[in-house]
Amino acid sequence: MAGYIFKILEGISSNYIISNNSDASVRDSGLNCGIVIKPSAGYSVDDEVALITQAAQMGLVPSMFTLGFLYHEGAKGVKKDFEKSMEWLLKAIENEYAPAMSYLGFIYYRGDGVTVNKTKAIELWNKAMALGDFISCFHLSLAYKRGDGVIQDEVIAEKLWLRYLELKERYEKEEQTKPDDEP
Repeated sequence: MAGYIFKILEGISSNYIISNNSDASVRDSGLNCGIVIKPSAGYSVDDEVALITQAAQMGLVPSMFTLGFLYHEGAKGVKKDFEKSMEWLLKAIENEYAPAMSYLGFIYYRGDGVTVNKTKAIELWNKAMALGDFISCFHLSLAYKRGDGVIQDEVIAEKLWLRYLELKERYEKEEQTKPDDEP
C-alpha cells in the first residue's frame, strides 16, 4: 500500500511530510481520505484538497469518499456541488466503501440535495452494515424503533442496537491498536 501511495504523491507539492510507515494510508485533518498528510511550511488547505483530489482521481477509494463529502458539505473551501458529490460518493460505493454508503444513506434520509428517499437510505445502510459499518447500524436501529422508512418493529430495533454496540466496540478496539499515522 505504501508504494502505491507514494506513487500517487509523486510531483505533488513538497509542502507535505508523508509518513513512511509501510502500513500508512492517508489521513488529513480529521477526514480519512486514504493518505497521511502532515503539513510542513507553506501548507495550505488548497494543497490539501488538491492532494485528496489527485488521490481520488487515481483510484484511492477513501479519497473518493472524502471528495464526495467535501463537495456535499462545502467544506475546506470546496464549493458545494451536489452533482460532483454524488459522482464521487457513487464511485466509492462501487468499490464497496461502507462509509460512503452510510453517508449517502443519510443524505437520502434527510433529502439533503436530493429528494427524500428513505427506502434508498435503508438499502444503503443495510449494505454498509453488512460491511461492518456501525453508524449505519445505529441509523437502522432508530428507523425500526420509530417506524421511519420501515415498518416499526421493536424486536428488530433491539437486535440492531445490540449489533451496533458490538460493531462500535470492535471499531474502537481496532482504533486503539493502530499506529498514530494510520487512519
